Amino acid sequence: MATARCDCPRGCNSTCYDSTCTVENAAVGKVATASTVYTKFGPCLAVDGITDVDNCMETAQGDLNPFWRVDLGQEFIVHFMTVHRRSRWSIRMEGLKIYVDEQLCDVIDKNKTEDNPSSDGSGPPVPINITCSTPLTGRYVTLVKYATNKGPPQYLETLSVCEVQVWGELLLFLLLPMCWVFVFLFLICISYICHD
Repeated sequence: MATARCDCPRGCNSTCYDSTCTVENAAVGKVATASTVYTKFGPCLAVDGITDVDNCMETAQGDLNPFWRVDLGQEFIVHFMTVHRRSRWSIRMEGLKIYVDEQLCDVIDKNKTEDNPSSDGSGPPVPINITCSTPLTGRYVTLVKYATNKGPPQYLETLSVCEVQVWGELLLFLLLPMCWVFVFLFLICISYICHD
């Protein structure tokens, strides 16, 4: 297993999904892990903020149950994700299961992985938008590919991802309004006790 603290060549500033910035890419620059690594294509390449076809993580050939995981550092409420895949070799994504902690978010099926027939693989990565049936809370996002036995494992079973964007909001951010209610009630109680 390969684990690495990840750097972002263009900066690890979190990117926002909307102008209010309550929903952000929680994965960029975080610690990433993969079951194996093919040559120089380590797990960090999927969270470095670069969606480029020459900048994709890839597991080793012969790894029949490859996985990739990112540690978001703390719990987030995950609304949706964008997985950028190579413009070619879409079969490598077919059947990919995406988890938030141990909760299944989605399974990428053939409808989401069609290749561009004219693509030689040098085109820009293809974004796949993933929406969990309900927002899921968790710290770890894991992509798992189980062997499909559709061909030689040396290239079909390899997991290759160019970038994973996890769009979510901090769980703490949602709890803050609740905390203020308790502070307000506490102050009312103190005020009532002090006046009697």
